[in-house]
Amino acid sequence: MIEIVSVGDDELDAVMALIRKATSDLGAKGIAQWDEIYPDRETFARDAAAGDLWGLRADGSLAAVVVLNFDAASEYDSVPWHVADPRPLIVHRLCVDPAFQGKGFARRLMEFAERFAAKSGARSIRLDAFVQNVVSRGLYRSLGYVERGRVRFRRGEFVCLEKAINESTDRTA
Repeated sequence: MIEIVSVGDDELDAVMALIRKATSDLGAKGIAQWDEIYPDRETFARDAAAGDLWGLRADGSLAAVVVLNFDAASEYDSVPWHVADPRPLIVHRLCVDPAFQGKGFARRLMEFAERFAAKSGARSIRLDAFVQNVVSRGLYRSLGYVERGRVRFRRGEFVCLEKAINESTDRTA
């Protein structure tokens, strides 16, 4: 069974184990997106406390996580976004355990994010993807996200993507 659930601070050990595996896997592929500094346990603890941390469970195992909120990095201010939206949904830290990759779980989380955005009244979803992570960038493009610009964070350059959420989006999250 596959389900998407809110993740609490009682599951931070499982979240961090997933993040460590994914960070190691990315590094082995030459993608220096994450490291021991970010994302860290304290960041996920804040996400969980705010109710922003979501997990995809596959047969009881935490297979993927994502953070959904309305907190855009200040770097987003310089991006020429196309959708006029005073409160866009922001996707952060989408991560699939390497043992569960290739099963469509990232796609499921993004579809959940779109329903969540519509239910929350957002007119758009915005996110950034590490420029070297061609797999994630390809996923977002395949889901209709459009690259709007680039920003720089500590680990390097990130592509900013956006998707308009329309009234026909299913509002049942």
